[in-house]
Amino acid sequence: MQRHIVLTGFMGSGKSTVGRLVAQKLGCRFVDIDDVIEKHAGMTIMEIFNKHGEIYFRDLESAAVRQVLDSSPSVIATGGGTLMRNSNLTELKKRGVLFYLSAQPSVLHERVGLSNNRPLVKEHPGLDEFSELLASRVPFYRKSDHIIEVDHVSPIEVADCIIDMLELA
Repeated sequence: MQRHIVLTGFMGSGKSTVGRLVAQKLGCRFVDIDDVIEKHAGMTIMEIFNKHGEIYFRDLESAAVRQVLDSSPSVIATGGGTLMRNSNLTELKKRGVLFYLSAQPSVLHERVGLSNNRPLVKEHPGLDEFSELLASRVPFYRKSDHIIEVDHVSPIEVADCIIDMLELA
């Protein structure tokens, strides 16, 4: 593998689950940007948001993206908002193949459920508020090299699709 394989999409799209499967099938390393941030900061994403705010978190996220891209090629799961910073989008596209795991708002909302570890979905928003946040990010996600609809597809099927697309490239 010569380039990073980068998975992006909204919370609940399956980036981490699919990323682990792709890495396992290809025999390479999997890196979740959120895990890199938490390890560096010594606190959870939610704690970072609560204590320091979103801008500070996005700065940590950009540093984590640079760190991961400077390592050997791997499968990378981005955070749901990683691509909203143009420098992240530019570097990830330049040094990796970017896959957008796309799903309908209702499917993502159901998958996220009553999770309380998602900093931008405090107080369990309704589908309308959830859909608005997704809509603000879709233009960034659509700049990916490949778009995969994941609404009613298993993570294994999505992983196989990614591998097939890489082999055809």
